[in-house]
Amino acid sequence: MRHSTHPLRVKANAVPAFESYIGLEMIMRSIALVIALTGNTLLNYLFGIIANRYSISSLPILLLACIICMLVLLILIKQTITSKLKI
Repeated sequence: MRHSTHPLRVKANAVPAFESYIGLEMIMRSIALVIALTGNTLLNYLFGIIANRYSISSLPILLLACIICMLVLLILIKQTITSKLKI
């Protein structure tokens, strides 16, 4: 007989108390996916407006701005996590 190696199934079979957390994990993944897809759609729309108003040559500027925003978010999140871990 073959046993399931899926991590969620193993958790649920091992400790029944974590079954509610598995449902919560799926909800959080769905929310993250919705946020990512919405952001991608808005970014594409924004670049369409920029390209019509200026030109397609503004793409590197938009990419640089996105990279800077992501780095700032990464630093802020890392600082928040490290401050919560210090006891």
